[in-house]
Amino acid sequence: MQDYILLRSLFINFLLHAQFSIGQDFKPGKLISYNNETLSVNLITYKRPKDKAIYNQYIQISDSSGNYKKIKPKQIKSFIVGKEIYESIHFTDTSTKQQIYLFAKVLNKGKVNLYSTMRIAEFNIEAHFFKRPAENYFHIFREQEIIDLGEGPYKIYGFNRESVFKQYFESYLSDCPEVSRKVHQGFYTIYDIELLIKDYNTTCR
Repeated sequence: MQDYILLRSLFINFLLHAQFSIGQDFKPGKLISYNNETLSVNLITYKRPKDKAIYNQYIQISDSSGNYKKIKPKQIKSFIVGKEIYESIHFTDTSTKQQIYLFAKVLNKGKVNLYSTMRIAEFNIEAHFFKRPAENYFHIFREQEIIDLGEGPYKIYGFNRESVFKQYFESYLSDCPEVSRKVHQGFYTIYDIELLIKDYNTTCR
């Protein structure tokens, strides 16, 4: 009986290790605290794109003894893995009044900071977050709409017409006539949010 229990335990551990090694990997990374202190760690990364959505909620690190620890967005300022930087961002859920924290990948920083996330449970979307450093709330962008995460009820701008996209960004980027004019002329589409913010930050510093 004891031999059976031992064998069964070894078999389960083997399956768990096999599943782990197929779906996950280790890469050296860095954690940055809110005091800008840096800690080098081994970070568990994910091979399948859909699994990277885990980064929204937490990351896992391992120490020299092979122990694992979860780090949540509220605990650190950011983390770096490879050439990718993820920052902790947060906003208020107006229905529950709770603060929601996420890790979001940094795409562009400047007069407007742009981030991307994988699928978000609260909105069931893959989205871009953007805001000016002085703004106190984020805007969520996806192909169908923009959601302004202000203190009151969320404001939603649906892109059922291309003119809605143009009007929104003509106004939001109105301090940069060159880029705002290109928005009006239809140079950018709903699929060009990353290019749009990159051009804005480059042109109007």
